[in-house]
Amino acid sequence: MRNQTYFIIIGFTFMLLAANVAVADAQFDVRVGADYSDNIRRDEILQEEETSAFVGLKLQADHESRRLVANIVADLQHKEYLDDVFDNEDTGSAVVNVDLKIIPERFSWILEDNFGTLQRNQFQANTPGNRENINVFSTGPVFDFRFGSRSTLTLSGKYTDRYFEESQNGSDVISGQIMLARALSQNRSISFNVDTNNVEFDANVNGIDFDRRSAYVGFSSQNSRGNINLSVGANEIDDSTDTNTGVLLDVRWLRNLTTRSSITLGYDQRLSDVADTFRRFQTPGPSFGDTSSNPAVADPFENRRYSAVFQTERRGNRFNISAFRAEQDYENLNQLNRDRTGVSVGISSSFGSGWRSSLRAGFERAEFASSSREDDDLEFRATLSRQLYRSIRINLEYAYSKRDSSDPQFDYSENVGTLSISYAR
Repeated sequence: MRNQTYFIIIGFTFMLLAANVAVADAQFDVRVGADYSDNIRRDEILQEEETSAFVGLKLQADHESRRLVANIVADLQHKEYLDDVFDNEDTGSAVVNVDLKIIPERFSWILEDNFGTLQRNQFQANTPGNRENINVFSTGPVFDFRFGSRSTLTLSGKYTDRYFEESQNGSDVISGQIMLARALSQNRSISFNVDTNNVEFDANVNGIDFDRRSAYVGFSSQNSRGNINLSVGANEIDDSTDTNTGVLLDVRWLRNLTTRSSITLGYDQRLSDVADTFRRFQTPGPSFGDTSSNPAVADPFENRRYSAVFQTERRGNRFNISAFRAEQDYENLNQLNRDRTGVSVGISSSFGSGWRSSLRAGFERAEFASSSREDDDLEFRATLSRQLYRSIRINLEYAYSKRDSSDPQFDYSENVGTLSISYAR
């Protein structure tokens, strides 16, 4: 039942948005099709073929009113493997946020849900047999107390259920936060924050219960050309036998270069764990964001992440390039320590009468500290679609994946062809 939490939240949110279509902005895309892989196991020796059929849903919806702010982004898919190489699976990603303002500017209740996919074993290739779904659901109250026209004290609490489909790493989290914020000007503010999280695992098989606490100063500034958000402080993890303290530093800078192009830079360093990192950096889409290769383990770690994104759009043509580096040092499972560096480029355009195309290429290197192993992963994806009638499109896609590892037994290459029909509104 718990692994269906995201369906309940998505349905609830969509009903809220549909209740007032005059101010709701919703788009959806229903797709059915089939694909063929020449190496579904991503194993250069076995190279087993597989044909599958799928049905998918993409949804983006937003609603904002005096008493409700809600948004959802989802890309979900059910896939049937016709040759039974793997069991059928439900995959994809979804991010849902609901802010129910019971007493506007005084008391609200929030609902948050993040659904996606993680790898079960980070040393193996990302295949249907080596991934599992994760769902992080949070809910709780938020109280705001205003002092004059510039100062606000915010008290909030959350209950979070973190569910893992296969591994015994599920946990319940009780958290609380105190934030004292001061408006320095119309577009600038500073805040002082303290929060605590008590993590209790459902089964103390793989994980040890721990508390994660943070204290930091936040600064926010925005103008017509962009914004900057900064958090600086310290956090710690206490598992009753040992306490580890580290730096908390979160910097996010957005600059609008023109009305149609922007650059975003970020750095994040903190003591965290897999579920929390997944929630913070999840990006809905066919690649599940760059958190999908994180292993589904319970051990906390220090996470350091650098990122840069440039994107531009002109006359129906879009271009983006992004890069990231993530460094993870685990508390106890030192054999999982690794650094990941990646870059990706994407371009899409519309042309002719109803034609649309897109290209995406990505490269990532993973370096494993315990074994000196290095994996170089290359991905390429090309899509061509044609509008047949009003909102109906036919889509043809080709994807290529290749791994070159310092350990040759993990090398592979895979070609996937996909044909689908979609209905979008």
